[in-house]
Formats: sequence, structure tokens, C-alpha cells
Amino acid sequence: MPELSEQVVRHPLRESLALRLLVALDRCGRQAEALRWYARIRAVITRELGVEPNRELRRAHADLLAGRPLDPPGTAPAQGRWGHRPGEYGLNRSNGFGRPGR
Repeated sequence: MPELSEQVVRHPLRESLALRLLVALDRCGRQAEALRWYARIRAVITRELGVEPNRELRRAHADLLAGRPLDPPGTAPAQGRWGHRPGEYGLNRSNGFGRPGR
């Protein structure tokens, strides 16, 4: 993991690297350290680019705060065309929506 943290220090705007580091720290039970890294990464991104971190990093931060395990990069829940996950907004088979022919 030292190599990964070195890469994040060298390339602080590469959010994919940062996400990998947060996941690795979480998997090792080092959530507090992952939260410190997120704060550091977020500070650089907002200072240098004037924007918030991408959706995946913000989701990882929220999951860390909630005590939920982080998903490895590229395994986030499937999303529909408009950014929702299947079954959100009440459109699922249990309420009659989502059936063929409806």
C-alpha cells in the first residue's frame, strides 16, 4: 500500500488512484486513515480545480462515514441511463411496474 499512497501523493488529481487507496485502506480496517486521505484529496481537488471530487469518491466517503464496506473501483451498483439504479423510484416488479407488456 505504500506504493499506492506514493502515487496518490504524486498525482493527487487522479481520482481513480485515490479511490483505489481508499478501498485498500478500508479493506485493511483503516477507515480513519481512509477518511484522512479523503479530506486531503478533496482539499487538493477543490483548491486546484474548484470542484468537488467525482461521484465515486463522494460515495466512498459517505460509505466510510456510514461504516459500509467500499466497493472496489468498477463494481459500483448498476445504474440506468439516467443515473438511477434499477428498482429506484418505485419502478419494480412488486408494484406491477417493470413487467413486460405494461
